[in-house]
Amino acid sequence: MIQLSNLVDVQESVAPKELNHFDKMKSVTFQAILAPGYSVGEALDFIEQAMAEISPQTLYDYGGQSRSLKTPVTAC
Repeated sequence: MIQLSNLVDVQESVAPKELNHFDKMKSVTFQAILAPGYSVGEALDFIEQAMAEISPQTLYDYGGQSRSLKTPVTAC
């Protein structure tokens, strides 16, 4: 008989359940409920300003309603 501890080391660790991707890049999703009196455009402007201050090199994109708001409409 050989003790299992002679063969392996067991270590506990924490890992994310899943890794999110958007446009084939690792991503984080922000969701929010706006306070009364604020528009989606104002919230997005705030987020853009905060991202520029916190991490100017970070790329970001929008999804859902935010993407519709930020994507320019082209004439056909």
